[in-house]
Amino acid sequence: MISIQAFGSSSKGNCYRIKTSTNGDELLLDAGLPFKDIQRYCRFNFVHLCGVLVTHQHGDHCKAVPDLLKLGHRVYML
Repeated sequence: MISIQAFGSSSKGNCYRIKTSTNGDELLLDAGLPFKDIQRYCRFNFVHLCGVLVTHQHGDHCKAVPDLLKLGHRVYML
């Protein structure tokens, strides 16, 4: 089973967490919120984060990408 949690969906920022119930792997779809907000929504736990998929380069979709890259997370852009 897959669950999708919306952290933000507006011109102020887009970010969704897609999670599998099988092994708990997570993927962020877009990272357009401030990094601190994403950390808070994820309860500062990125252990199961496999990567970030960014749909396009507008700020409301990729604002936190530099911070996620600094932590060593894989970021994929369409």
